[in-house]
Amino acid sequence: MANGQFKECSIMKLFYISGTCALAPHIVIRDAGLDVELVEVRRENGGHVYGNGIDYRRVNPLGKVPALEVDGNIITETQVILRFLATLKPDLLPFPSSGMAHWRMLEVLNFITTEIHRTFSPLWSAHIADAHRREIIQNIGRAFSRFESILGKNEYLGGNSFSVADAYAFVATGWAELFDLDFEPWPLLSAYRERIFARPGTQTALREQGLL
Repeated sequence: MANGQFKECSIMKLFYISGTCALAPHIVIRDAGLDVELVEVRRENGGHVYGNGIDYRRVNPLGKVPALEVDGNIITETQVILRFLATLKPDLLPFPSSGMAHWRMLEVLNFITTEIHRTFSPLWSAHIADAHRREIIQNIGRAFSRFESILGKNEYLGGNSFSVADAYAFVATGWAELFDLDFEPWPLLSAYRERIFARPGTQTALREQGLL
């Protein structure tokens, strides 16, 4: 670290659980060729551990992934980790620093978090009522329609260049497959996901998490 700024040469570790939102920074790390150690967190005895059984709450007291350790400092929250990673490779991970484009990128990151990621969350409960499940699926469908209007005819959310927001969108929208939600009504989203899936960094991250 120099002048208070983290550099690409910082020692970094990504704590993740396979298939969770931690896949988003994992994709970004591989796409940008960043040197980051991967640390898998396991569900065990009602909690989360890593390594030889170390309580993961020592890393994040909330027990949630992802967490990124940078020179001994812990960064949590997917959006924040993604934004941090973008600063390390701005040539490969463009994130507008000023103007309306900056605010639009923050806006879309927040949209992915609140309207897609968070909307899926109740579906993992084994006790969700059928009526509530149907309502959530409808809300996800509306979010997907809105996402398509944001994407428009662009290849990626920022235009023609892949960004951290695209990695997050790929992961969050992909959970639809776990709940038999077909992408047929959203052809733009489907084609967008195929583009990101085909990227070498995405393929590598998926393999490393045992998802391919």
